[in-house]
Amino acid sequence: MCTLSWQIDKNQLTIIFNRDDDAAASPDASPEKPPVTEAVVNTSILGPKDPESGGYRIAANEHGLVFCLMEDDNTGATSGLKKSKQDIDGIIRSISTAKDPFELRGMLGALKPRQYKPFQLIVFPGMSTPLQWQWDGRSFREIIAPRPLITTSSFLPSLTGKLRLRTFRNATGNFQHPLPEDRHLALHRSRRPWPPAISIATKRKNSATVSLTRVRVTPESIHMAWQPGDPVTSRQPSHEHSLQRRANALLQRNMVMPDRFEGDTVRIDTLFREKSPSLYRRFPGWVMGLIRFILKEKRLNNYLNKARNLPCCLVATNVLNHLDVRAKVKPGSGPMPEHHKRLVFIANHPTGGLDGLLLLSWLSTYYPDIRIIVNELLWHVPHIRPLIVPVDIYSKGTNSVKTVMKAFEKDSPLLIFPSGHAARRIKGRLTEATWQNMAVKMALKHNRNMVPLHIDGQSSRLFHNVAWLRRKAKMKLNLELLFLSRAMIHPACRMYGITVGSLLTPGQIQDLGENDHERTAKLQQICENLPASINQGTHP
Repeated sequence: MCTLSWQIDKNQLTIIFNRDDDAAASPDASPEKPPVTEAVVNTSILGPKDPESGGYRIAANEHGLVFCLMEDDNTGATSGLKKSKQDIDGIIRSISTAKDPFELRGMLGALKPRQYKPFQLIVFPGMSTPLQWQWDGRSFREIIAPRPLITTSSFLPSLTGKLRLRTFRNATGNFQHPLPEDRHLALHRSRRPWPPAISIATKRKNSATVSLTRVRVTPESIHMAWQPGDPVTSRQPSHEHSLQRRANALLQRNMVMPDRFEGDTVRIDTLFREKSPSLYRRFPGWVMGLIRFILKEKRLNNYLNKARNLPCCLVATNVLNHLDVRAKVKPGSGPMPEHHKRLVFIANHPTGGLDGLLLLSWLSTYYPDIRIIVNELLWHVPHIRPLIVPVDIYSKGTNSVKTVMKAFEKDSPLLIFPSGHAARRIKGRLTEATWQNMAVKMALKHNRNMVPLHIDGQSSRLFHNVAWLRRKAKMKLNLELLFLSRAMIHPACRMYGITVGSLLTPGQIQDLGENDHERTAKLQQICENLPASINQGTHP
């Protein structure tokens, strides 16, 4: 029973956390002690501590990680084992010494969640979008693209969560405008939504919000302010403490802003004029107007104009939050390889847009310098230029090959969709084109490791129906591509599934076949079969 919200603005991450618990005898009381700094295995930890269990619901360490823990009544599931809340509080203490997301993931792999009631764990690696894990009593999953407001409640959990989220959406313009800190705090000190039983600052007969914690994370330090009691009526002063951060290259985020631009960034007529001038000259004006309507040009530009002040590294997560799209990592997936492995992530491409944003949002939290190899047309969107390696798929020139080669020569992790196109539904089955062998060829040449990923999702019926009609009419022009942006704005799938395979070394890639075509075909087969092989415990 808690509410957590976060936002990043002006090189600062702000986290505000309302802890709900059994109603105290006094509205100024709290089951926690004021924040203190203590050493846990030579690591400084700051947070308000439970006096009985010695655990935390929110804490930060000197490496720059902030941990938040909530009991989760939203799942409607129970673990079948009755454990006290003190045991739940001890989860953060057991992982509080983690230096980076990779070490954290290893610690969570050793956790035995079945001894606990359902809970949600949210971890902020420095000034970054958070990582989220959920134990629902049956499976322990990582959630990709967590919402900027995460809430749990034992009272009408589904309705309460939706109304609180709607309140935050309205206040932030559907997550597009960071709130000034005073308004952000005021939201957590309000009886909104009404009535108080479901408000962010909850007040019911048997339970209530018992403390409010605000955490500011900057590149140099972490500042925590904690106030006990009901945030609406408490007269207790805030207890404020700071913790200096150790230098940690893996948690440094480059808050690059989009290039300055005037007017609309997406101009369909300009793209046609540049890429296909002969076709553009044959189009009457009304046809171009229809294409711009189908592609939702006006709505795309409205969003991009509102996001012009958003750091590039946050754009993918912000788009997903705006569209309410998330993903779950399949239990049993492989580990996240360490950053220095010179990685190439390869994945299937079921939807052509949202799947790429999901992977970019998630992987960039572990690998801040990751780059995604995509269609050169996306270079016209200044918000994501620092994150992409552009490839002109409609040209046979050597410039694109040189660009990709330079990307493989560097050490930064890469993400690529070898099919180059979104999957189509053929005979009732989502089918991809044969993968191109460029990724395998470049990975072997530059001695890179590869990690296969499988994405479970689907595009809209309209997209697949247009593709079916186009094939029936034996048209070579991919008319369905006109509907990709429309399918992205109106997602047919709002909860994707991600499966991570095991790392493949250059030697293992070499052994997949006699030549690059055979190796690529084998990799495509491995990727397609990942979910089934995870279930059977046979994934490579």
